[in-house]
Amino acid sequence: MWIPKGLSNSAFATQPDGQVFFYPFGVITKGFIIDDPQRRSKIENHWKAIWALTFAAVVAIILIPDLLVKGLILITFISIVVTWNLVLTRGLSRTPKRRKIDEMYRQVAESYPQWVLYAMAMACGLTTLGCGYLLTTDEYVIGAMGLTLFGVGTVLLIYIARLKKRPE
Repeated sequence: MWIPKGLSNSAFATQPDGQVFFYPFGVITKGFIIDDPQRRSKIENHWKAIWALTFAAVVAIILIPDLLVKGLILITFISIVVTWNLVLTRGLSRTPKRRKIDEMYRQVAESYPQWVLYAMAMACGLTTLGCGYLLTTDEYVIGAMGLTLFGVGTVLLIYIARLKKRPE
């Protein structure tokens, strides 16, 4: 399974009554109720594209040396994603409550084989070490941000991988 597909699936939750909820901002805000299967398909395809754009933005931020350009890419990316989500969800009703974080993590765990989650955790861990090295160079700001981001990512991925072993 391609990584954005698993991540994009975690934004959708099917309720016991068959209703589909879409949570574009995860647990931060209430989600949206999707009643039309055709609209769900459209939103899923766009959401996968947003994740692909996310990976492209991360690669660009890593490869471009100028800090100002990195900041501009980040601001542009966030603006595009927020606007894109506002357009995608226009006219949809809001869910009655926010999504629970453990429910979202469990869904991510179900989207991937356990070895993939541990492999991603190892990659994040190695990237964390690389960011630790950046702290000793002129790129210490990027190193500190990366250390935080990938350190938290490593811990979350290990937690999610362990959810696969635990019963609900």
